[in-house]
Amino acid sequence: MNKKLIAVLICLVMLSAVMLSACGNKFKQNPVSVDGVSNDTVAEGNYGRAVKLGKYLYFVNGVVSVDVDNTFGKPEKSAIWRVTLADDGSIISDSRVRIVPKNVLDSSSKPSIYIYKGWIYYATPNLELTTAGEPNTTRLDFMRTTIDGAKTEVITTITSRSANYMFANGYLVYNLNNALYSVDCESKKTTTIIDKNLSTTLFVMDEDGGAFAGYVLYLKTPSDDVQYKNYNELVAVSVDGKTSKTVLTNTSYTSDLADTKNIFQFGLLDYKVEADGLTLFYTKANVLGGSSTQTAGTYCYKFRSADFAFDAAKEAHLSNTALSGIIPISYSEGVLVTGTNVVYQYKAAQNVVAKTVLEGSFKVCFVLDGKVYYSESSSPKNLYAFELDKVGTGAVAEKIFKAESIGTTGITMEVVDGYVYYVDGGTYKYLYRARLSGSDVELVGKMTAEDVKAIEDAKNK
Repeated sequence: MNKKLIAVLICLVMLSAVMLSACGNKFKQNPVSVDGVSNDTVAEGNYGRAVKLGKYLYFVNGVVSVDVDNTFGKPEKSAIWRVTLADDGSIISDSRVRIVPKNVLDSSSKPSIYIYKGWIYYATPNLELTTAGEPNTTRLDFMRTTIDGAKTEVITTITSRSANYMFANGYLVYNLNNALYSVDCESKKTTTIIDKNLSTTLFVMDEDGGAFAGYVLYLKTPSDDVQYKNYNELVAVSVDGKTSKTVLTNTSYTSDLADTKNIFQFGLLDYKVEADGLTLFYTKANVLGGSSTQTAGTYCYKFRSADFAFDAAKEAHLSNTALSGIIPISYSEGVLVTGTNVVYQYKAAQNVVAKTVLEGSFKVCFVLDGKVYYSESSSPKNLYAFELDKVGTGAVAEKIFKAESIGTTGITMEVVDGYVYYVDGGTYKYLYRARLSGSDVELVGKMTAEDVKAIEDAKNK
């Protein structure tokens, strides 16, 4: 081999090394210190925009448009940041640090993060250029970053920003085009769990990581049935796709297939993870043959373990009508349904539905520890609460806090360690919080220099 050829080969090897290094450094940044936290530390508030891990609070700083520049290292406003909390829960000043410099949201602008065994899991828009040279408008990246920010990986990319998804136990599961997929976040291998006949799905997001964490409940239409075309089945499957069980089918209430009054179509509404099980809320409709159905009502059932054993005798009947827009409370307390200025409570074995009239139109934000928390439905600025057991007997509301504005579109309130977190509904849309026991609101994260200047300019006009 002559010297010229050797020189060329050496140059090629060096060029390859540089290119590989550049690829490997695509998401590289310096780590931040992490004290008193291990891979076994359990996160509090998973599946929200604010998650507590030991003495740290990881959070999505604010909300931006889905098409904002998402080059790694540039995002600030909708990036994941971290603050250190004092023993009393207050934010230690000057502890704010950016951990994930990516825009964390999908097309619904509903960011959520999940922390598990030293990794932060999240979704972020993929804006890589199309063949036409335009930023992509449909692709969504699922990624993870270590809690110290040092290492970032792409898990997989899908072609929809509106797909339902969930991270759990080191896996990602998502519903795309009526197919359910599972991805091992370590190996990045994708498995198809079910590829047809899939309709409604419920992802069990158990933030405490209990027995039901990572299960998906979904409805499917049996493909081999002719006589009873109108019944469907409820299936429970684990996030890795390895454990699956048909929970409800045409023989769950009767062994006689001619007994059409006890063969049903099911409709999934919501669920509630409780200390002693998982309560599922659903509707049923009788199969009368052909395409005709008759509403049987709204029900709930508490599964005591992840084997999803069902006993029809223990099913609770909440209403003779098919309810919608429910706020689930528990198996014993049932659900809330709201009207323009009325809140109704539907409970099992209750002859009269409890009813409370509130002043003005409102929106129930959450139910916690025996209290119903709500705000105005239009241009909300206040959070109020009343005792759940006073529904129907003259509930008296108390004001928890007042804000400049509370976001509504795609925004939900979250409670973590005694604080309620929300995004402001004004121009700038940053994350704020207040004590649930009552306190002034405070900015959690850090405003961009651009927004700070805009606020100052507005004041000086």
